[in-house]
Amino acid sequence: WSLDDGGGMTNGGGSSPLLTNCTFWGNSASDTGGGMYNDGATPTVTNCTFWGNTANAEGGGMWSHSGSTVLTNCILWGNSPDQISDLDSSWDITYSDLQGGHPGEANIDEDPLFVDPDNGDFHLGADSPCIDAGDNDAPNLPDIDFEGNGRVVDGDGDGTAIVDMGVDEVPIRVYLPLVFKGY
Repeated sequence: WSLDDGGGMTNGGGSSPLLTNCTFWGNSASDTGGGMYNDGATPTVTNCTFWGNTANAEGGGMWSHSGSTVLTNCILWGNSPDQISDLDSSWDITYSDLQGGHPGEANIDEDPLFVDPDNGDFHLGADSPCIDAGDNDAPNLPDIDFEGNGRVVDGDGDGTAIVDMGVDEVPIRVYLPLVFKGY
């Protein structure tokens, strides 16, 4: 899908969309906002993934103008030419993984280790830094992930249930002893 601005989604005119568990993948814009374009909008984006979106000018993942954007527990990785860009807008980005980094509480700049993003598999790999790295108090935190699995589980097995970043919630891992018996 390709447009001049906002290849995946366009928000404007004072709108305040609430987005949860969304994946913006492979969208393009001939100007700005490959994944999402916001003009005077105030989106709240929670547990979403932006990957492989492109814009010819700026804001491969997301572009905002004259608004305020809230991103929590999100992953923006592999977008081109950049993850986010703006013109006179404000960002409140926390507990998110942005390629190239971004200031904000508990943000990281580490490869999310998706299983197979080139083919649309945005499950988090076993060693992903996004597992148990989100904010359990995020606005509009969904009860389930994009597949309907419960949110806020102990995905890293440390005894504390913390939400994952992005659309996938890694399930609880159970380790059982393996016993070999010779015959």
